Amino acid sequence: MMKNTLWDIQGTFVTVGERELDLVESWGLTHGASVTNDIMINVTENDTDYPVVQLSFGDLSSHDGTHPTEIGCHAGYYYKKTNMKGQRRSVENTMAECRERCVKTDGCDAFSWWKDGGCHLNTADQPERPIPPHWTKGFAGTLDGECGKEHEVKELDDESERAKHGEIWKHCPLLMYLDGKLIDISYTKETGYETGYLVGNETSDFSILMKDDRNVYVSYKVGVGEDGEDEYAVVRVMAEGDGPAEMWTCHWSVWVCIPNSYASTDLPSTTIGLLGSPDGDPFNDWMNPNGTVIAHDATKNHGTSIEYCHDNWCVPQGKSLMTYPGDTTYDDWKCEQHDYKDYTNNQTAKEECVVGAKHIEHHCQDTHSFYKTNCEYECCHGGPCIEKPVVDPDLILIKFNANQTVPDIIPDHRDCDGDIFYKTAKEVCTDTSEGIVELFHSSDNAPDIFVDSLIYGIILDAEINNDKNGKMVSFKINNSVDDANLYVKHYESYMETFLDPACDATFDSTVGCPDIANPSPDYEIACHEYDGMTSFATFTVFVESPNIANDNKVDDCCLADNPNPNQDNEQMGVHQYSFKILCECPAVDDA
Repeated sequence: MMKNTLWDIQGTFVTVGERELDLVESWGLTHGASVTNDIMINVTENDTDYPVVQLSFGDLSSHDGTHPTEIGCHAGYYYKKTNMKGQRRSVENTMAECRERCVKTDGCDAFSWWKDGGCHLNTADQPERPIPPHWTKGFAGTLDGECGKEHEVKELDDESERAKHGEIWKHCPLLMYLDGKLIDISYTKETGYETGYLVGNETSDFSILMKDDRNVYVSYKVGVGEDGEDEYAVVRVMAEGDGPAEMWTCHWSVWVCIPNSYASTDLPSTTIGLLGSPDGDPFNDWMNPNGTVIAHDATKNHGTSIEYCHDNWCVPQGKSLMTYPGDTTYDDWKCEQHDYKDYTNNQTAKEECVVGAKHIEHHCQDTHSFYKTNCEYECCHGGPCIEKPVVDPDLILIKFNANQTVPDIIPDHRDCDGDIFYKTAKEVCTDTSEGIVELFHSSDNAPDIFVDSLIYGIILDAEINNDKNGKMVSFKINNSVDDANLYVKHYESYMETFLDPACDATFDSTVGCPDIANPSPDYEIACHEYDGMTSFATFTVFVESPNIANDNKVDDCCLADNPNPNQDNEQMGVHQYSFKILCECPAVDDA
């Protein structure tokens, strides 16, 4: 949206609704009208460490092209004659106000309202007729229907957004993120603001001020002017629109205020972005990301503008500042011609990255929100995996509790949720009639096991780590025995064609699905590959616990490779299970 040596400001644009698309096509647009739903602000000036600010509106749309005030209205129609006898056009801000005018007028029992504010009163005996396509959009309604009545706005779907959103302008649900964390400003809906400040105060180097229940000022101290006074860079965002879920829904207008000392530098002329540069020249505002001016014909239709935006100013993956709401990702918000790549996917990492998926996942797993996406992108392409600092909680001034903190967001890499386990033997190869894990031996008196939940988190043709070679498969084990140590005896590759025995251990293994902060380990084992056969691997699991009553022992090589520092003289029994697992999905005919 805009970038220079001081700021990187981005925005997301959402269409105004399916019905509106019908209208804008008549204007010559091919992709419809849009409004700015999210504004992301990052100060890039040297020697500053301010958080990335995101101001967003929660999604209250019905996703079916309808809008609350239009319920019960006949879109695209008006009455003939346009006005009932004795009445003329008036301007009303909303359909509800037009309906109210009809209620107060003797003989009126129908009305039409237009998006330019035009309100016309009618009687029930006047026939409807379609609005010409080049006219402003309008609606017809009657007093005995629902058109123009106030309708209750639904709650936000996301529980966290519902609990933490504030309110601005026409009941617009305001969401505020700092460095990817959703900040609780819910008190603003009920009590308003004593100081107006969401973050900081009038003496802070960084502050966010709400004013007039409509404008938000984000201020950054960037230096001291020639007069010795502190200088601030300020971004003002103003809430606009007809209210949540309406066609012209809640959206932002943006002003950028450059400090005096920057106005005399080359910052205005070197600013690039969708809206051009603030250098006073309106004829050089179409440019590419390199700042090269693009000539354009102002007589062409708006489709040219759409192409200009998409070709030059769509934000690529790895450069986005956005914190994606709910369980959405860049894939849900990107421009249609951009690709999304999940760099924690093994196959994608093998094709695209200089390091493997597990390496990327490990180094970026504790990085917060949108930084995680960028971290994964940078790791894939060889850049350092640098974690951004957590927002200083002392900056956040929440009413009644100035030091309220926001819980860290911990990525979930467990491959399970309660009693549900994912990537099991039957899930990773959906075209096969049987699972890809086979139990071919168990020790005497070992309890029966359900293979499909014991082995989970399976990754076929897994990434090769460390000095290993050849094809590998990885998986997790769902332990069901209290106070158990797990030993997995398997093979690891050596010089590509040879397999050596190896053993990995997990002491004090969690029973069932672990907590998010401590997921179960991945066991990575080498595969046997023979011509004409589906590649496979074999492994043996030893479950050792004082709760197992037998004299069985763990294989000596496993104990030698994995000395247990917590081993005591307590009697330990062992259950043993041996498995075969396929390293790739078999052909359907072979399943």
